[in-house]
Amino acid sequence: MTVSERLAYHKKRGKQLSDKADALLEAGMGGKLAIAAFLKYDDCAGFFYRSSISYRASGRYRESGDALVRCAKMHQKLKLFLEAATLFTEAADVYIKVDKGECVRAFRSAISIYCDAGKFDIAARMERKVAHMHFQSKHWEDACFHYKKAANFLAGEAQLDQADNCLEFAVICLEEMSELHKAQSLLETVAKNCTEQNLRRFNAKWHLFNALLMMLHEPLVFAYTDVTEVILKPGIIQKDIITVDMVVERDSNEKYRKILAKSREYEQMDFMFRVSKECLFIDNLIKMRLEFDIHGCMDHIYYWNNVRPLERFQLKYIKVVVEEIRTELARRLELRRLEQMRKDRATARRERRGELKEQMKELGLDPSVAMDEMERMWIQDDKDVQESKAPGVLIWEAHFKANKKDAKKRAKAEHDEHMGDMASDDENEEDGEDGEDGEDDGQGGDSPQGKHRDEDAEFEEEEDSEDDDQPAQKKDKKERKKRATNPNKVIL
Repeated sequence: MTVSERLAYHKKRGKQLSDKADALLEAGMGGKLAIAAFLKYDDCAGFFYRSSISYRASGRYRESGDALVRCAKMHQKLKLFLEAATLFTEAADVYIKVDKGECVRAFRSAISIYCDAGKFDIAARMERKVAHMHFQSKHWEDACFHYKKAANFLAGEAQLDQADNCLEFAVICLEEMSELHKAQSLLETVAKNCTEQNLRRFNAKWHLFNALLMMLHEPLVFAYTDVTEVILKPGIIQKDIITVDMVVERDSNEKYRKILAKSREYEQMDFMFRVSKECLFIDNLIKMRLEFDIHGCMDHIYYWNNVRPLERFQLKYIKVVVEEIRTELARRLELRRLEQMRKDRATARRERRGELKEQMKELGLDPSVAMDEMERMWIQDDKDVQESKAPGVLIWEAHFKANKKDAKKRAKAEHDEHMGDMASDDENEEDGEDGEDGEDDGQGGDSPQGKHRDEDAEFEEEEDSEDDDQPAQKKDKKERKKRATNPNKVIL
């Protein structure tokens, strides 16, 4: 007999046995083959089981599984529940080759029977098989549910090592679903179980280490709305200023203070965790994060990975710390670049202002005529600075709590500064000729500065500081002269 003929024979035989069992069920008590009512289901079960064997021999796994399920139902009617559970398990092993959905249903039927019979250790093995199927199919939620269920059954049978194994797989499923708080609580449970057994005590610190790493993955959300815009202009006085650096330091300390507190709690759970290299690694990592030491942080991670290679999820959690450091350092570098850009533009404006003064002098025009051009330069420079800002800076400035009155004062102070600087030549000439205003400022028309002042000295004084004005300097000199006349009042 050839292989094809043998397959056809088994297929035909399985169909005949299945039809024979159906006919026996339909015939009822009047059938010729049924001797008694309780033997009818036993005969049908035999026919269904022999039919499943023939179907399996012919490669018809779905039909074989269906026959086994019907055979199990016959045993249930005969009150043979453990035999029925065994047949459901066998049907699940057949279904797994063609239909995983039917396989799970068969396992659930077997688990239900074993639980009713009090066989929780066998039910736990069935649950673990179902969980492995979902785990391989990447159905993380279903896999986590069945792993937890299997762990509960095994824990009830005092098989804590196998229960913790199931919980570890459940942690992996929760990590895939990004439910880290639940995963952390499961790891704490596993670590606590490890401390109760001498053979697994040294595994507790590794589970606690993973739990702390999960806390590192918690996103750091800054209170952007608490930041106050700092306006450094004459005539503007600000109080209760909260800078970006203050908010970054405050929120960072709050996040990592919780992690350090949790680490101290774990020391109470396992006395060996305090002196373990895992605890030291976490402490050093947090220290370098708060100091924004990117090079020390990367070296520390590199050397740890050489000693004990990090897993995929562990690298994912540590990367959050590295990205926080990189983001803050990039923001600080961007602020330095913007500050240098403002200084360069301010220097260019001062040079241009001097050129315009010379031109106005040669033409005999009022220096304030060039004010429009200076304002256009200032507006264009401010626009260029704003357009060159990186997103890391803009996200903070978008939430500034600057007062509108302060913004108006800033614009007015900028305008007055330019106007006063452009008109300074005319005022100085009038002070030198008339000598009326010189007495008020401490310098009359007969003073050496009023007579022998040249243009080069004037431009040198302008380049010293853009924000300081000349009247303030004269007032300081006048106050110093008054203090020198009375030595008893000199403040040492």
